[in-house]
Amino acid sequence: MPRPPYPVHRARRVLAEWIAIAKERPADEAPITVEAAQRVLREKDPKLVASRHTLWKHGLTRLLEQGAEAQKAGVGETARASERQGYVERFEAMDARIREVEARNRELLGQIATMTFNARRLNVNAAELRAPMPKPDRSRSRAGRRNS
Repeated sequence: MPRPPYPVHRARRVLAEWIAIAKERPADEAPITVEAAQRVLREKDPKLVASRHTLWKHGLTRLLEQGAEAQKAGVGETARASERQGYVERFEAMDARIREVEARNRELLGQIATMTFNARRLNVNAAELRAPMPKPDRSRSRAGRRNS
């Protein structure tokens, strides 16, 4: 007894309904692929289970390709793309902050160079410049005294 023919018209109708719904959603949420189509056919009706070759042989992969193209064209920004855009904005903000800090660092290095030059000009020893500040005298309380 020969094998019954594949129910192409039913499969095409099921896939068309599924594609109409899926192309309204982003590709990362509802991808229109052969694997997803096989899963939909299997869930809808066990008699519609098909291999990749069967879908290709009956021209159903063209339907899937058209649906995927419509999905890409119809849906604006996907969730991944918006997430990626968020990372790009964060990196740009970090780069701007790094540029600000580097500019401030260059200013401080310039001030240090000026101070070192003036210290040499005024005959101040470099070792004295690097000496730590003396600790304050805390042996006596200065509470209530005015600085004069």
